[in-house]
Amino acid sequence: MTYVEVPPKAAMLHSLEVPPPEAGGNTYFANMFAAYETLPAELKKATEGRVAVHDASTNSAGMLRKGYQTVTDVRQTVGAHHPLVRTEPTSGRRRCSSAAARMPM
Repeated sequence: MTYVEVPPKAAMLHSLEVPPPEAGGNTYFANMFAAYETLPAELKKATEGRVAVHDASTNSAGMLRKGYQTVTDVRQTVGAHHPLVRTEPTSGRRRCSSAAARMPM
């Protein structure tokens, strides 16, 4: 839901049907604090002040949402603008943002 201006703090995955383990379909979780903390210093610096546009025109399967047009110019991407790195207000720790995004040039 990061394609909306104010994304939810958390999300739940609820499976209605679970494939057998040999079929794949594993779900993984990522620690975005650890992801930021392990970035090389020059990459941390490169992310400062950078913003990603989270494309609202397609769903998580990459299919065009009803009422949207295909984006051919990244500068015309429709969606919420979020910083690449966020600071947790209570701890002050920095973390990478996540989800599919387009970077304006």
